[in-house]
Amino acid sequence: RDGGSRGAMAAVAPSAAAVAPLPPPTRARHRRVTTRASPISVRSTAAAASLVAPVPDSDFGRVVDGPALLSLPHAERRAVLREALERGSGLVIVPNLAGISPDTLVELSYAVGDVVEKNPGVAPEYLIPNVPEVQVIGNVRDERGALRAMFSRAPPLPTDDTTGAPTLRYDPELRSPVWHTDQAFRDPPPFASLLYCVKSPPKGAGGDTAFADMTAACNALDTNRREELRKLRAVCSYAHHNAKVNRRTPTYPLLTPEQRAAHPPVAQRI
Repeated sequence: RDGGSRGAMAAVAPSAAAVAPLPPPTRARHRRVTTRASPISVRSTAAAASLVAPVPDSDFGRVVDGPALLSLPHAERRAVLREALERGSGLVIVPNLAGISPDTLVELSYAVGDVVEKNPGVAPEYLIPNVPEVQVIGNVRDERGALRAMFSRAPPLPTDDTTGAPTLRYDPELRSPVWHTDQAFRDPPPFASLLYCVKSPPKGAGGDTAFADMTAACNALDTNRREELRKLRAVCSYAHHNAKVNRRTPTYPLLTPEQRAAHPPVAQRI
């Protein structure tokens, strides 16, 4: 379950289990982010105008046809994706890309930004061989039963007090849904994440991925509340994140001392 003002482009996740509380990161040991990700710079083109479409029945997100996008040269492809991210408040859905290679996925990533992360700290068995930019997430196992993808159990969704139906409204006691922005512990934080669904669970079986329009949420706040939030910083810790997930999913890897040293907690502006 994703959320944030940074970009996202599609995904999968499992269910169940309670989250054990962890102590917060030690504030004295974090560092403040001094560099920032590049802002979106949109230069509209004829291709962008014709390819970028609204998500049906939604004010949030934009849709760009996959094959049409891949047919464009790099500069036009970037212009289309940047315009779609801007118009869609950070969410772009790119359908009709079944069967593309990991290398094509990386190529699309470079159309969004100039630097593509190579997943430091992720075990090699959870990366595509020879394509470290692509991490595999899910519950896929090999013939011996060993996990071949990064897997984490999410707490169950809270239920609405009135209807009893599952709700996406955050419940601080359950710590669910797990709304987050990917890899906020990086300095600078990522500009966007590209998610490619290889296989999805059957409808109704769980594993849904949801996206939230944080631009609309921020705009809905009154001026005083927005000013209060602008003064705050969130301490984001890679080690804390992995330790928290490991408590409900013991197969989830903990950081080594070397990785903890390479990725100290950072304070991000809210």
